[in-house]
Amino acid sequence: MAASRGEIVDPVMKMQGVSVSFDGKEVISDVEMTLLAGEITCLMGPSGCGKTTTLKVASGLLRPVKGSIELLGKTVGPETDETDLIGIRRELGVVFQGGHSSIPCRWVRISLSPSGTAGA
Repeated sequence: MAASRGEIVDPVMKMQGVSVSFDGKEVISDVEMTLLAGEITCLMGPSGCGKTTTLKVASGLLRPVKGSIELLGKTVGPETDETDLIGIRRELGVVFQGGHSSIPCRWVRISLSPSGTAGA
């Protein structure tokens, strides 16, 4: 549940001046974002604008080249060790949507069913 008016709540995720580059090309630059517990936030924009990259860096799947992310009480930045990122990833669950998923729906249904078969 989101905080009541006037109530101070620590953010569950806070990005400050975050930038990410691939092969020397900056793909997101100086991103600032704060998410509070119970808050619903939507990233919208055209294809290729950096939505997925922003979500990956926000969840610890990518390390920023500049800036920092406060995530689950830990700070992630350019110098963050991979071992620390693995620990953060273990505390999060991320599912990316899209028809290009590497796991077909049928396999997910089989994996999640009690009997391990597709069934009805």
